[in-house]
Amino acid sequence: MFPEVNPEGVLPLRNINHEIRLIPERELGILPTYSIPERWGQDKSSWINEKIEQAIIERKTVHGAAPIFAHEKRDKIRKRPPVDLTARNEITIKDYETIPKQRLILNSLGRARYRNRIDLRDVYLQNRVEPKDVDKNCFKLPFGCFISKVMHQHDMNAPATFMRIMSDLFADYLGQFMWVYSDDILIYSDTVTESTIIAIIP
Repeated sequence: MFPEVNPEGVLPLRNINHEIRLIPERELGILPTYSIPERWGQDKSSWINEKIEQAIIERKTVHGAAPIFAHEKRDKIRKRPPVDLTARNEITIKDYETIPKQRLILNSLGRARYRNRIDLRDVYLQNRVEPKDVDKNCFKLPFGCFISKVMHQHDMNAPATFMRIMSDLFADYLGQFMWVYSDDILIYSDTVTESTIIAIIP
């Protein structure tokens, strides 16, 4: 039912997209560029070129570009650079979105005979940044500066945007037979037939 990899290329804008709202009269200074081991640099360069071809990122020099962390992820398949957004987060207006309480979710799951969890893949790569804010979504490596049309993993408001999108998409189903918590979709039902119907909902 699910593809092994996400569709290539940048997805279209939705009714709800990620906004980057900065505190007025606060600006990012010139941030340092972190050094990275040569082997990691080759991996990042390959990832960058791939995403440029897919139009997910663009090469562009922007004031206040954030550096990337120089550390290796456990999952070697995912080579997306982990961007250090500490400085930008400090001058970002906080966003909030309601997350269902765990007790409410557990009560729903506990009453159902069948339960399942769908772990979403690379959810932030599938959520667009508002075009007016793309220049704020900039990052840099030792070999260049780039802007991203999709959310960064360490953006403090990314979880709120994602929950807002999920709540909008599944508004008619939440609390009926499913919940969304972080990047997990939790499905519960009393019969196999109901589970099958739930699985094919577009």
